[in-house]
Amino acid sequence: MAVVVSSNGNAPAFEAKLTVYVFICVVIAAFGGLIFGYDIGISGGVTAMDDFLKEFFPAVWERKKHAHENNYCKYDNQFLQLFTSSLYLAALVASFFASAVCSKLGRKPTMQFASIFFLIGVGLTAGAVNLIMLIFGRILLGFGVGFGWLIPSETFPLETRSAGFAVAVSCNMFFTFVIAQAFLSMLCGMRSGIFFFFSAWIVVMGLFAMFFIPETKGVAIDDMRESVWKPHWFWKRYMLDEDDVEKRN
Repeated sequence: MAVVVSSNGNAPAFEAKLTVYVFICVVIAAFGGLIFGYDIGISGGVTAMDDFLKEFFPAVWERKKHAHENNYCKYDNQFLQLFTSSLYLAALVASFFASAVCSKLGRKPTMQFASIFFLIGVGLTAGAVNLIMLIFGRILLGFGVGFGWLIPSETFPLETRSAGFAVAVSCNMFFTFVIAQAFLSMLCGMRSGIFFFFSAWIVVMGLFAMFFIPETKGVAIDDMRESVWKPHWFWKRYMLDEDDVEKRN
């Protein structure tokens, strides 16, 4: 199988073959996202299990047992929400350090650090006997996510790759942390309206993508400025050359 990468500019086209080694690397890298997605899915179900609540969050378990308790507020507990959100907060913090490590040591050591954090975090979480041990394990898992998320860094030019990697991951994790920490409290207050609230945000994001994000298919990163951003109706005002700046001044 041959892959041809072309450019609309002066960059030369080149051929590359998909080897077994490359395929294995891609599969292993994909498992990082698989583990992350599994963690997101499984943590929601775990927080509703009686055995888990009885062991780590007895106050929530006692509230859940009440026959007339409001279903929307049964799990409104900041420490229970911290169980989920601590991972994303840790990933947010780790992404800044991962940027420096990636720049100084390279991708391979950064991925190795991520693996170590994942292994220790999983061990602590699985063997947790108290809340502190449980949260600490989640924090180490978050460090693994922050260090291991190298894929977004590949979308940035070489001169801004490390900084772009840090910004991409930290923004993602910051908003995920805010949502994870506030969701159960919002559910208690807004009840079924919370689903309309998030649906409205999906509409907003869809409209943003429709009007503000241009098509980039088949365009090399080095050609984005001239071929995509400068002709765009909105972003062209931020894509000024030195001559354009002098004209404005």
